Amino acid sequence: MLSITNSIVLIGLDGYLVEVEVDLTRGLPKFEIVGLPDTAVKESKERVRSAIKNSGFPFPTKVITINLAPADLRKEGAGLDLAIAVGLLRASVEGFTRDVSKTVFIGELSLDGSVRSVSGVLPLVLGAKKLGFNTVVIPKSNEKEAQYVDGIDVIAVKSIQEVADFLDKYAKKDSRLTVIHQTNVGVSAARNVGLAKADSQFITFVDADDTLENNFFREAISLISAKKLDLICGLITNCNNERNNKIKIYEDSNLIEYNDKVVASAQRKTNSSLSGFPTGRVYGKIYRRNVLSNIKFDEKLRYS
Repeated sequence: MLSITNSIVLIGLDGYLVEVEVDLTRGLPKFEIVGLPDTAVKESKERVRSAIKNSGFPFPTKVITINLAPADLRKEGAGLDLAIAVGLLRASVEGFTRDVSKTVFIGELSLDGSVRSVSGVLPLVLGAKKLGFNTVVIPKSNEKEAQYVDGIDVIAVKSIQEVADFLDKYAKKDSRLTVIHQTNVGVSAARNVGLAKADSQFITFVDADDTLENNFFREAISLISAKKLDLICGLITNCNNERNNKIKIYEDSNLIEYNDKVVASAQRKTNSSLSGFPTGRVYGKIYRRNVLSNIKFDEKLRYS
């Protein structure tokens, strides 16, 4: 079985695409890496083997051939480990079949399956974006460095187990959660699918790097219901600093002040856009479901 994953290597400060082709065939177990790998890349065989086994996944007992394309490009360092491991798992383990053609994997593996930091993550992520990829998976320890790059989804992981399917495990813990799998074609398309499938009374858009204050949703939805508001805005993104949850309601103007910021609007109606609301960007708000009933995000916009 053939599986292909993507990674990036640096030559100078420029990122170059490396396609990691994994082929499994019957025969006496053997593990070969070809495609002009340096010593660190050749040694990834042992790191990947142990990392997969120690993460609880079966390691294929077949003839394994890893081709790093293009063959004439020198591959250096341990940053290809994660892409090689994901390629092997996609070729041999059920559950790793999600489309990753627009995803780049970067990271060194420890023998226990954890993902170690690598050098040069910023130019690597910039290179992935320049090459047209939508998503890049990097070590958790490199997350701060990568946050300066806009226009590409950055997923930071600590281990192979997290790469396996970090969203599904939350859905299994809480029956109220529904995980939707689809090819990553941008945040606008994801929002449209979410809106089409959501059946709750309230809607919000939260990114993986957003943080919430304790009891935020409970308090916000109580306010929307009590004041018959269409939305509350400004409460979600980056609310991780310690503050007292002070809420003031202005009866005359139907505005709500939360932590000394005016954050809620009175009832407003709209048929096709959110231009009538003082919202700014779409994230960081809670909306009544009917407010978004005729909204469709422009899927030509890959992020917003």
